Amino acid sequence: MDKPITTRLPEEFVLRIKALAKRENLDTSAVMRRLLAKALEEEKFKSTLEALSLNKISIGKAARILNVSIWEMLVIAKEDDINWTGYDKKELEHDLKILLK
Repeated sequence: MDKPITTRLPEEFVLRIKALAKRENLDTSAVMRRLLAKALEEEKFKSTLEALSLNKISIGKAARILNVSIWEMLVIAKEDDINWTGYDKKELEHDLKILLK
């Protein structure tokens, strides 16, 4: 169920929202809902990638949170240069020393 909330906005925001609503032939409420929904999705994406990069969640959990396939999540992680494995250079060097003995 939708619930009304009240918030104070800088006049610049209000003017920009009204201008956008007029341009798109929508009411200001619809524009604000759309902008808020987009901002919330962006925040979810950002916080999920941060948790993944800190190894707080797995690649699979990140994919579920963002509602993408594991393959898409792997591409996203690669594009953002996220080491989601938790395997760092020091561990690689250690493993290589063991393998080369």
